[in-house]
Amino acid sequence: MVRSVRITFAAGVAACCIALSGCPSPFLARIKQEVAAAPFRGATYVFARQFGNAHPEWAFSSPVVKTDTAGFVYVADSSYRIRKFNGAGVLQSTVSGISQQGTQARIYDMAFDTAGNMYVTTNDTHTVQKYDVSGNLLLQWGASTDLYGAFPIGNAQGIAVDGNNFVYVVDDTSGQYRVLQFNATGVFEQQYAGSYNGHALSAPTDIVAYSGSVYVLDTGNHRVVELGTAAGGYVTDWGYTQTYNALLMSSPRGIGIGITGGSTYVYVVDSGNYRIVQFDTSGNPGKIWGNSPTFNNPTGVAVDTSGYVYVADRSSGNFQDRIVKYDVSVTTPTLNAAWGGPLGTASGVVSATWGAAFDTDGSMVVSEILNSRLERFDATGNWVATYPLPGSFTTGMAIDSARHMYVTDFNTSKY
Repeated sequence: MVRSVRITFAAGVAACCIALSGCPSPFLARIKQEVAAAPFRGATYVFARQFGNAHPEWAFSSPVVKTDTAGFVYVADSSYRIRKFNGAGVLQSTVSGISQQGTQARIYDMAFDTAGNMYVTTNDTHTVQKYDVSGNLLLQWGASTDLYGAFPIGNAQGIAVDGNNFVYVVDDTSGQYRVLQFNATGVFEQQYAGSYNGHALSAPTDIVAYSGSVYVLDTGNHRVVELGTAAGGYVTDWGYTQTYNALLMSSPRGIGIGITGGSTYVYVVDSGNYRIVQFDTSGNPGKIWGNSPTFNNPTGVAVDTSGYVYVADRSSGNFQDRIVKYDVSVTTPTLNAAWGGPLGTASGVVSATWGAAFDTDGSMVVSEILNSRLERFDATGNWVATYPLPGSFTTGMAIDSARHMYVTDFNTSKY
């Protein structure tokens, strides 16, 4: 999604509106320089104004949610970016263009070590990427030509880091389902694969680490498998045949672990039943909440340092997904906060922009993909007019000196 914002630089650079075109090149160059220099910190510029939607940074598409050791919430989505929020859902910073060798990748999962470094799996580039706390790429490993346990990483998905900064990666590749262990510099240590309690791992998706164990979400077998990391051996598993509130777990998709009320709990997204199931670390069930009206399509879960639980809930439409925060310290988990959801079709609300251009009067026109229209805003960000484009899928656009507007239409391949 393209945002149009006004940014004021603390270093004394004059304010300039950013769009896909129309900004003087010296200012655009400085903007790129400043933003690239501090992707997480936001220390060299001061946000002044945004327009086009009440909450443009809250729009998600297929989000993944995780928390760090400082209690911040990180959301990655299919826009190849990771956004950092506080617990109330207020945006702190953004890192965009998570990629390998310039190729944008789908972000599957994130994990954090004791120093705050972030590890990211991208399941179409077969890599693990490590970033420092400022969002700078430190290293990456796991290219498709690298071999680990006689096989390269075929489909990197869930990732976890334990207290000793060992990194565990779920490789969800048919025929070689497994968990790979690396040290913090990407050196391969060992792999966990095989049959556990009579069943081999089947389509594992997510993983968490805690106190000498890793808990693997064995989605194909509808269960959680606990493995001891020191010996690499099976400890226990749960969910394969057990019922919880009279229901078996069905296609669990996300797992999180954290301390609530002084005790450590494992939270599993029971996606097929549209609910969250709480377990202790031995697999005994506790609180269960949710159903199909409560969640559209829950897929991910995380726990912050205060014990709140965050659920990534997907919808059937692009940029309509949300993050839902629950207070689980009470008898019945209660909604504490939520952000995301549909962007809407009201005048002045921008849904999934692709192009924007400045007019000669200082106003800006934005093309919208989801609403098939153009919207004009004045120089201060106030909505002025809407131009419907029925049946089109608007992408790029431009305005000439005579104030004619030119729009590309993806659906008809016309200009």
